[in-house]
Amino acid sequence: MKVLKHSLILLGILFFFNSCNSESGFTKKNKIDDKSVTLLIDGHEIKWEQYLFHLKKNIAFTYNHFYLNFGLENSNKFWETTIDGITPLDYIKTKTENQLMETRAILKLAKENNIINHFNFENFKILWQDYNKSRTQKNSNGQIIYGAITIDMFSYHNYLISNIKLRLKEKLAKTQFKIDGKLLKEYYEIIKSKQFSYNEKIEGVVFGFNHSKLPNNLAVKRIQEVKNYLKKGFSLNNSLEKKYPLGEYKKIVFHDSIPIFGEDNPDKIIRESLLKLNIGEFKVLKAQEGTFIIRLDYLSNKKYYPYEKVKKQVLNYYQNSEFDMLIKHIIKNTRLVINKEIYNSISKDNFL
Repeated sequence: MKVLKHSLILLGILFFFNSCNSESGFTKKNKIDDKSVTLLIDGHEIKWEQYLFHLKKNIAFTYNHFYLNFGLENSNKFWETTIDGITPLDYIKTKTENQLMETRAILKLAKENNIINHFNFENFKILWQDYNKSRTQKNSNGQIIYGAITIDMFSYHNYLISNIKLRLKEKLAKTQFKIDGKLLKEYYEIIKSKQFSYNEKIEGVVFGFNHSKLPNNLAVKRIQEVKNYLKKGFSLNNSLEKKYPLGEYKKIVFHDSIPIFGEDNPDKIIRESLLKLNIGEFKVLKAQEGTFIIRLDYLSNKKYYPYEKVKKQVLNYYQNSEFDMLIKHIIKNTRLVINKEIYNSISKDNFL
């Protein structure tokens, strides 16, 4: 009976995808039908409309990833260019399916913990439309509306999933992720060097080219020249501004008492990069704003925030880590089935 059951399941999947692979899944000029099932995640259908929605959220990130890591700029051949064994097209598809599996894992866990009853892409669209209609109506009635009157689908989806994730974390924090004071203090001792340490002062120098003054490909070339120049024993100082008039040299000082806000803040990127260097060591740094070379000149001794001062943050870090591990475990045990005919037919023309 078990063999027969498994055979019937396999035949069902094959029949399912054979029907998806028929001409009904495609229209003229390789346009994929919105209702064509692209993936199955633990038996849950991900149709092309939903897949495309998530893929489009990753377009800017993919451009940025290949630009910053490989210097690949946007062009007609961008999506088909192979770098480090992968094309941007394959990268964005893999990233999209990983995000879809993570979202399904969060929704599955939320349902198991009675945070939500039912959530799919179709009722999400209805919720989004109702949300905008409600705000538009309130605005027409003269009621106060904070923020934009309507929001796009991407923003509303992020809002909903973030809210579900937050409520799920709060519930699990009271049940599955509880920890007593003694164990929490021991946990702090394990992670404090990486998570709760600081240097009161960091000093270094930066020389580089802003991309508003020099295109990326030329900036990378000039920085490579500077790097070779330094390897010969020359110093990284302001004389480089005479050799390279479009370049900018500056000394930088960071104090722990002065916070740096924004994940994409260039100063934050420079500070974090300096912390990975030894005194006198230099490194090439690529950022959205430009290409630079940095050197660490001084680093004060590492200190640690006392446990009593950061106890709440330690607990929050522990619970977030436990949550992330739980989601990864669910994803690891997730069954992904790909409709290869549709998946392999995806090109930039389907999303640009």
